[in-house]
Amino acid sequence: MAFADDTRAQHSHPGDDPVARLRHTLDVYAKDNVPDDRYVVEATRGIYGDHEVTGLTWGDLRVLADRLGA
Repeated sequence: MAFADDTRAQHSHPGDDPVARLRHTLDVYAKDNVPDDRYVVEATRGIYGDHEVTGLTWGDLRVLADRLGA
């Protein structure tokens, strides 16, 4: 239970706002723990060439959050 208590103390519930939820997710998955080049969602793998992956990375989400002012 200590982990849950610590998490709640550090990261309040984001509510229903999508931008707040994005910011909350990025705060929980901090850059020093999850690198920018790690995929969050893969759209394709190997479709456009061997080992070619498309989708969204943590870095993409961080850029989007910055653009949204989150």
